[in-house]
Amino acid sequence: MRRTVAKSHTKRCPSGKTRFRDHEAATRALRRTESSNRMVRPARAYECPRCKGWHLTSKAR
Repeated sequence: MRRTVAKSHTKRCPSGKTRFRDHEAATRALRRTESSNRMVRPARAYECPRCKGWHLTSKAR
């Protein structure tokens, strides 16, 4: 049986980054990346001044 996953983003930002609708959705996505084998992992979520959505960044404050 295939499980349907609700998308937490509605569209992309003009910057090309994935846009999350709110801080909660971005934080959920951030937690999903904790077990990733990627070299660079997102560290936090931030509000974008361009699209007013939320993005993930690997930069510490």
